[in-house]
Amino acid sequence: MGKRHKPGLTDKWRELFGKELEWKTLVHIPVHAGLRALFLDILDEPKRPERDILRHDHNPAYKKALDYVEANDYRNINTQLKKLYENLANKS
Repeated sequence: MGKRHKPGLTDKWRELFGKELEWKTLVHIPVHAGLRALFLDILDEPKRPERDILRHDHNPAYKKALDYVEANDYRNINTQLKKLYENLANKS
């Protein structure tokens, strides 16, 4: 079976991204922020995020996650996540 996230990680994500978000939206914010960094900063493919948005336009939860990433800058989100994970690693 696949490895599950640490207990409480979604609680930490809720603190970062908003307590009102449904779970499916919440867990896709880190996914889409990471993909945005991959597409733009590593692969240098600025059209890829547009295709990603169109691909998920029919799914309201994914669209909300994409909208959140768009409104809050993927770099800021990834920086917040990095700090969160560093703090969690230091507590282990």
